[in-house]
Amino acid sequence: MDRSSQRAVPSLIPAMHTTLFDSRYFGPRQPAWHHLGQVASEPVGAVDAFRRAGRYDVVLAQSDTPDSWDIRRKPTQVDRRWRTFATVGQDYVLVPPDEITEIWDLHVQQPVETLGAVRYGRILFITMRMPSFDVRGDVLDSYLVLAHWMDATGMTEIFVAPVRVVCQNTLMMARRLARQQITLTHSRHVREHMAERLRSAVRDLEARTARLREACERLADKEADESDVAAVLTAAYPSSLAPRRAARELFNGAGTGMELAAARGTLWGLFNAVAELENFRDGDTLNQAAYSVLFGLRGAAMERAFSAAVLRTKRATPHTRSVAEMRGRQGGTRPTPPKLEPSHARLT
Repeated sequence: MDRSSQRAVPSLIPAMHTTLFDSRYFGPRQPAWHHLGQVASEPVGAVDAFRRAGRYDVVLAQSDTPDSWDIRRKPTQVDRRWRTFATVGQDYVLVPPDEITEIWDLHVQQPVETLGAVRYGRILFITMRMPSFDVRGDVLDSYLVLAHWMDATGMTEIFVAPVRVVCQNTLMMARRLARQQITLTHSRHVREHMAERLRSAVRDLEARTARLREACERLADKEADESDVAAVLTAAYPSSLAPRRAARELFNGAGTGMELAAARGTLWGLFNAVAELENFRDGDTLNQAAYSVLFGLRGAAMERAFSAAVLRTKRATPHTRSVAEMRGRQGGTRPTPPKLEPSHARLT
């Protein structure tokens, strides 16, 4: 896909959702996640991106509860209320948004791909673009994501969120492949720890990309039989039949890019059916969907599907066939998806 031909998407009208806070989002190209916020043509650092998206302040204020502090966001031009995120102990260490962006610029030293604030500013996320890679002909753009919670969890995550170019859906690979967590509470040296983790994450980009590619290729090389389909969809949706049926329809050929060699009839295609469903199904506002894909229930469903699919690649039976074997037997063609019970259900 020629990204230079993509036109900029104007910012959303500011709205006080519990997800994308005041439409605070910045990306130097068309945003990967649901076309939210501001875009620009030149690469910038996190401090400048934060300024362009809309600065806001989070502080510790004396709580009414003895020996406690309130984590509070100051009023903004759009939301003129003070927002209390949590009440914490006196030893809690807060790293506010302006410090997070400074730490990023000092220790990552790479342009920001996207920057956004969600849940009234409780979470600030920053991403950088990683090298693209090819999974048997299916191209992925990958992003290193820093997600910083300013609440009682005191947690900062660093993980990878690839985007499948063929349909621009965020795949949310199982975070266990590339997750680092930082607990900010009870630490006098939290800023130093965060800086080191970020430097380490950037140093390890090549290894992270290699781990993702290897896992994805295993999925693309494994034909998905009916037991695989049932296991992966049940893991993704343990208590709901309607999304399982909708994902089956996508896997059976209705999904974007299911005709590609990597996806047709494989565990990779099955996982991508879940990813496409979660990225594009109805039921949430645009802002809610964007938040949920990265941090909420939609992302969790994709993670479960990915983990279950990877486990199926380790399952060997007398009838297990790899796609590589199928290529040899069928003159280089790919297997068709297994015949599954028809379903006309669509999840809305």
